[in-house]
Amino acid sequence: MSWEDYARLEQNIVESLREGFRWIASNDIIIGIYRGGIILARSLASKLGKLPMVIMKLCKESDKTCNFFGDIGIIHLHENQKHKGRVLLVDDIADSGKTFARARALLDNHGFTNVITATIIQKQSAAFLTDYHGMIDETSDWIRFPWE
Repeated sequence: MSWEDYARLEQNIVESLREGFRWIASNDIIIGIYRGGIILARSLASKLGKLPMVIMKLCKESDKTCNFFGDIGIIHLHENQKHKGRVLLVDDIADSGKTFARARALLDNHGFTNVITATIIQKQSAAFLTDYHGMIDETSDWIRFPWE
């Protein structure tokens, strides 16, 4: 995938999110799944209205834990903030869907009730379907992003 392809797919997501979000609230945040979601999260944070951005680093699958790094300490947010604000959870690809499923479950466990997901590439075969995506890939081909 070239940078031009990436930019086009990212723009598809931006346009869909602007249509779907209708407005951006002060208590909305973007969480990028470490590593692949960082570039998309940073770009969307700017393009959607300078939203706070947090990186979620998932630990070993057996641990069922994660670490958050970013503009705000989301684990310690007041419960009302978790219920009022929306979380946009992003990654570069939903391949098997396992990463998105784990991340979503962890956010649910932390009390976030309004989680929206987005990815550049949604594999048709993935067990997890994101809310927004740049494109659906029907192949089993390995996707090589321009930063790789």
